[in-house]
Amino acid sequence: MNTTQQIEVPWLDSPVIRKLHEAFHAERVPLRLVGGCVRDTLLELPIGDIDAATPATPEQVIELLTAADIKAIPTGLAHGTVTALIDHTHIEITTLRKDAACDGRHAEVSYTDSWEEDARRRDFTMNALYLDLDGTLYDYTDGINDLKASRVRFIGDPDQRIQEDYLRILRFFRFVASHGHHTSDDNALKACARHKDDIANLSGERIYREMHKLLAAPDPYYAIEKMQTTGVWDMVAPGGVHLDALKHLQDIHPNAPWLVRLAALIDPGQLSFITERWLFTVKEQKALAAYLDPPPGIAIKMTEKMCKQLTRKHGGENVAAWLWLALTAQREMPDESIHPLLEIAFTWQAPAMPVTGRDLLAHGIAQGEELGHILQELETYWEEQDYQPARDELLARLK
Repeated sequence: MNTTQQIEVPWLDSPVIRKLHEAFHAERVPLRLVGGCVRDTLLELPIGDIDAATPATPEQVIELLTAADIKAIPTGLAHGTVTALIDHTHIEITTLRKDAACDGRHAEVSYTDSWEEDARRRDFTMNALYLDLDGTLYDYTDGINDLKASRVRFIGDPDQRIQEDYLRILRFFRFVASHGHHTSDDNALKACARHKDDIANLSGERIYREMHKLLAAPDPYYAIEKMQTTGVWDMVAPGGVHLDALKHLQDIHPNAPWLVRLAALIDPGQLSFITERWLFTVKEQKALAAYLDPPPGIAIKMTEKMCKQLTRKHGGENVAAWLWLALTAQREMPDESIHPLLEIAFTWQAPAMPVTGRDLLAHGIAQGEELGHILQELETYWEEQDYQPARDELLARLK
């Protein structure tokens, strides 16, 4: 099928898009926007990356951009992609193509002049919508109706699409989380279940990107539930999944960071596999490990004094995460008592200890265990007094 319609898109009249349009229109070369920027425009969502497609070859694209005084970056010539840089905005322009051979991880492509062929090699119908720079919308796969129904559907045969790139299994669940609104296509789910073992062939970087986006979606619960029932979750995080905990966390903290959501979902025993397989950064690995192992004293009914001590020692971000996870574990709804604790975690600026080891040395205390013991006693007293004693008051306690 091929349907077209005219739509109003105000941002097409932006200086960036106008300049891009002029570069191609001057030589009568077709250019259409495609993918997420078109999809999210129709959903009235903020657009992110801007992608475009054209029958022109990469070499021709570079010539067109250069002639229009637009910087052309050959970011992916092997796959027909050139990036145009206009006023600090990156626009990826890819030559129309069809997949010639695929091994589930990499594809050999050949160029085509057919927009429909280009559409049919894409993953989901909602991602195969094209928009002319004059506002004409082109739909070759019934993507508009799927978008209206919040239906994430593979283009053509789901098994074939997945065999072209196994990452599409995770992309399917990621789009179910971000655009599915608690609906999913049965044929797609069955295909994902049939090919779940092929996820083992994916690189950690690719798994990380999709799982990060999935867990950061406004409502990932339904998608992860479907990942569990199809066996896909066990391929990315073997060892089980606490769906009820995630559901409760979403109810009490809808904007919880993705790592806090992950901490609610898994057991500490899964930490090593996930952080290694998904190729976490050292910072992310430490954060997730901390969320899974709260220190003594963390409790939803702890005193403000204890909250300050923990915030000073471990950081407010960790303390806030531990509080939300404690509520999640106990299936508690937050009451007013937790608000001052979160306020401390998010806004309290921990003061610096007024006395240092150098001060104690100046008072004749020798370097060694005794110095450390005395410094700890002074710090404990300072904390108990709500950080009020100044340096002189603390040093006076040495007499």
